[in-house]
Amino acid sequence: MAARVIKRAPTNVILEEQLMREKKVKVKVIDRWSVVHDGKRHVKGDELTVPEDVADEWERNHWVERVSSKS
Repeated sequence: MAARVIKRAPTNVILEEQLMREKKVKVKVIDRWSVVHDGKRHVKGDELTVPEDVADEWERNHWVERVSSKS
């Protein structure tokens, strides 16, 4: 009888230090829109900082515009 070697896959655990830091983006609510982030409503003219993926989605829907760092 031959011996079989069984290898275990690495654990499926992500340690805190392994997490990528999420890039934050500053956006400004435009036109007649309002957005909700972390349970708080923001209306036209409000500036807030959100994760980049959220900012990208809101920009695609024309709810916000990015605030340049030079302003």
